[in-house]
Amino acid sequence: MRYLRAKHKQAFTSVITVISIVGVAIGVAALVVALSLMTGMHDEIRDKILGSRAHITIYGGSSERTIEDFREIRKRVLEIDGVTAAAPMVREKGLLQTRLGSEGVIIHGVRPEESRGVLDVFDMIVQGDWHDMEREAGESQRKGILIGEDLATYLGLVPGEKVYLLTLSTMTLSPAGMMPKRLIYRVAGIYKTGDWFADTYHCFVPIGDLQRTLGLGDSITMMQVKIDDIFDAPSMKQRVESALGGRFIVRTWIEENAGFFEALQLEKLALFFTITLIVTVAALNIISSLIMLVMEKNRDIGVLMSMGATSRGVMSSFMIQGLIIGVAGTLVGALLGAGLSWALDFFGVIKLPGDVYTITQVRFKVVPMDIAVVVGVALLISLLATLYPAWKASRLRPSEALRYE
Repeated sequence: MRYLRAKHKQAFTSVITVISIVGVAIGVAALVVALSLMTGMHDEIRDKILGSRAHITIYGGSSERTIEDFREIRKRVLEIDGVTAAAPMVREKGLLQTRLGSEGVIIHGVRPEESRGVLDVFDMIVQGDWHDMEREAGESQRKGILIGEDLATYLGLVPGEKVYLLTLSTMTLSPAGMMPKRLIYRVAGIYKTGDWFADTYHCFVPIGDLQRTLGLGDSITMMQVKIDDIFDAPSMKQRVESALGGRFIVRTWIEENAGFFEALQLEKLALFFTITLIVTVAALNIISSLIMLVMEKNRDIGVLMSMGATSRGVMSSFMIQGLIIGVAGTLVGALLGAGLSWALDFFGVIKLPGDVYTITQVRFKVVPMDIAVVVGVALLISLLATLYPAWKASRLRPSEALRYE
């Protein structure tokens, strides 16, 4: 510790030591902030996606597209330990027409009371009320439709306004030839999940309307399931498949979005290795600092070794000295990175275009395991940086060190 402090002619060495500590601290802080950013973005996107999607989805088997005995299936699924809710759904592509224009949408036929337990959109209504979906209104006895805020803004819609919904898989004969079947709805509510895709392209209508339009009778196209622990989805999938006897196709939210989350994980890994190079470069300063220290302390080393100090003892001393620099820089950097991540998250500094990243604000999430990995890597690099200078010091011969003294 005394050798690390400035003392007359060793002042320059101490400056190098300070630069080494600052370099390691900056590298560690940058790594902590980067990992916090990627973890926060990953979790934010996942939560937004799951707000409008189920944890587990059951589709019709390979031989048929629809699920007929869905009430019995729902009963079996709800009996599985870990399942909190299940709801039938009919999904179809369509076109939403208004007085200001039209937009392609994914139509979800739902039972609001049951689907509310699976999907968060029913608790994210910013205008109107989802209860109005099944209330008939007006001379044409129109039922309600739920749409996302971005879609409502684009088409200039407010609750109560009339819209037309065209299903692209059903056609009717008209004087102009075969035309898509058109249904009349009124906007019952407008939701905002924060997921740009869901808020722009998803809409929800009563399941009975869509079943009649598509000629499904009392069948559905999928069953959506919510579970207690989203990370336990793979094992829950096996339980669901076992309970249903393997008759249906079961997919988890992880499988449905596998490519997307794998890309995010790869980005996080690439960012980790890239910024680790900053710590590595900073560790070169540790090497420089120790080499200069060894050169200045030739006489001291010679005296100690002539008095019985071993090569291993000298090497250990310089390794510990280098580790002091590494530990100091790592601790300062970890605290700085964690504090900076908290501040960036608290003040919401970084905004993003929702149509590109599906989220509008970057969240920073500090995970203890990430900090532990960063600290471990930084200390390992610092330790490796001490090996060569410490080895050189241990190889010094007392006779050579004291020849001109």
